[in-house]
Amino acid sequence: LEDDDMATDEIEYENEYENENDEECTILSDQTMSHVEYCKKLAAHPALVLNADYQPLRMLPLSTWSWQDSVKAVLSGKAVVVDIYPDLFVRAVHMDMPVPSVIALREYA
Repeated sequence: LEDDDMATDEIEYENEYENENDEECTILSDQTMSHVEYCKKLAAHPALVLNADYQPLRMLPLSTWSWQDSVKAVLSGKAVVVDIYPDLFVRAVHMDMPVPSVIALREYA
């Protein structure tokens, strides 16, 4: 009887372990999905690029940069932020940066 009880306990433990892994996978897939959705949301928010005199670089079509290019330009010191998207942030380990909606170049292009 003891062997049967041990075998039953092992099967129950394995089933519990599998259920825990399924829950973890579900949580991870939810986090991954929300990350993908957030990246898509960021991609839909380009930044208007202005020259050093605050005039658009081009009129038709308007000069816009992706959020990645605008953040790189601001962090490298090539541009300044004129306006931001109010509830949209790029997050890193030690910093949260609002996504710029309008940037101005420091030097004429």
